Amino acid sequence: MDRQTIIEIIKNSADSYGSSNPQQIKQLTSSCKKASDRELFFGLFSFFYDPALQENAYQRQQLAGTILFNAAPECPLELDGVIYAAPKYWDLSIEELPWYICRVFGKSKVQEFLEELMPNVEEGGVKKSFETMLFWANGYK
Repeated sequence: MDRQTIIEIIKNSADSYGSSNPQQIKQLTSSCKKASDRELFFGLFSFFYDPALQENAYQRQQLAGTILFNAAPECPLELDGVIYAAPKYWDLSIEELPWYICRVFGKSKVQEFLEELMPNVEEGGVKKSFETMLFWANGYK
């Protein structure tokens, strides 16, 4: 399964059935785990940075984020790449994205990175996104 197939599956499922059906999430997670980590990561992470995937953004991101967190593929990007890619389109209520980042890179590393980054960010929307990411990282168990 490649990233484009994963994108289509998530889009169709979120648009048709929403993002909160436990059976759907379990089945999609199981199906998506058959993909390589790289394809799985980019197929799911695309919903957080690709402007073409922002229709029905909350449902799509919630579903993609839940599967990303549950499947926990290795991340092919460095920590800074993942964090810098997300702030423009990430729905701040989707805690699964920062939790995934904490799971992969370690909570303390993510917190430290965001805390050091914050004083250098001036643009309001981006700063709020990073602040919220830190909030969710702080609550990660």
